Amino acid sequence: AIDDPEIERTYQVFLETWRELEKTGKADLNWNCAGRWSALDGKDLPEADQITSDPNYTVRSWMAVTAYLLNDYKFLYQ
Repeated sequence: AIDDPEIERTYQVFLETWRELEKTGKADLNWNCAGRWSALDGKDLPEADQITSDPNYTVRSWMAVTAYLLNDYKFLYQ
């Protein structure tokens, strides 16, 4: 439901992660987290299409949300 407390908890994961990343001021993505290759064929993307930084801290914040949800048994098997 739209008023489920889990929605707020999930948003807080995003927000707290974003705040922590903003404090560091570091935009570079870890090699394994960067978008350097195509998910379709595994080949390297052209350099202009690669995602190697996260200046708005949203890529890593969404990664945290995804990890949070995938670690929740109820989310996976509901």
